[in-house]
Order: sequence, then structure tokens, then C-alpha cells
Amino acid sequence: MPAVCAAGFALVPFIYAFRAVPFLFFGLYRQVEETAQGRRFIKGAPDLHVLWGWLQVDQKYTVADLGPNDLPWARHHPHLYSKYRDDRNTVYAASTKLELGGDDDGREIAGWGVFRKFDQRLVLTDPHGAGVSN
Repeated sequence: MPAVCAAGFALVPFIYAFRAVPFLFFGLYRQVEETAQGRRFIKGAPDLHVLWGWLQVDQKYTVADLGPNDLPWARHHPHLYSKYRDDRNTVYAASTKLELGGDDDGREIAGWGVFRKFDQRLVLTDPHGAGVSN
């Protein structure tokens, strides 16, 4: 079961209060090209913040409250190791199905996943901004 963790962030109560709102994950990327020597960054290509995945919360687990045999599906997750065992460390498990409200058009979308291909609609960076975060 996919999970995401937070440790000591003020964001934690906000996320749990609005369970229906999915986490959206993004990263900073630059275009690459394939060459005879391997992949390389394209000279002059802009840095872009791009969405790469989502997770809609179904269950919240406070790591300090978990026993050694709880959450066997997450036993290798780094936030379950002893150095992270405090009241602020939380594991969020994904919902089975993404539910956004409104009309159901019959599509079943998992409550977690990654966008498999780049699409311009996933780009968060303003193409007319002065920098990557503008």
C-alpha cells in the first residue's frame, strides 16, 4: 500500500482535516537528450517544476503509536525506524480510489499514482516568469 510521511510539519493537521484533498508531488526537472555517450541536459533548456504524482489520504498513523508488527506492508519505510519515533511523525496511507466529488464519469482512478509521461499540463512553472518559481 503506498504511503507518504511527514515529520514535524505544521502541514500535518491541515492534511488530515481535509482528507479528500490529494497530496500532489512535484520536482524540479530539466529536459535531457540521448547521445552516444548517454543522457545529458539540453543546453539552455529551462528548469521546470513539474507534477509527477498524487496520493489521496485514506488512513493516518502516528508512528509513535505503532507496535513492531503494525503496518507490515510498510515495514521497510524509513519513517518506521526508531530514530523517527516521535509524536510528530505520521504515515499517510493511500485510498484505493481517487474521489474528488462531483459527477462520477465512470472512470476508476487509483488513490495514488504517478503520471507516466510528461505533459505540458503538469508544468507548474510560469513560462513567462523571470525564474523557475515565478
